[in-house]
Amino acid sequence: MECKRKITQSINDLLEPMRERRIVYQNDAKRVDEILMSGTEKVRLVAKETMQEVREAMSMNYF
Repeated sequence: MECKRKITQSINDLLEPMRERRIVYQNDAKRVDEILMSGTEKVRLVAKETMQEVREAMSMNYF
């Protein structure tokens, strides 16, 4: 049983900072939306470049 308590405590110690950050984000929906929109913009640029490379490789660059 002592082994289980040590493991449980170690896991809880590891997860505690993550739980605290989750609470911060949970209470700031606007910030989460801003983070998601920023990420979306970055990914769109990468996807656009990737699709251009694909079209060129497949000789489908007529768009």
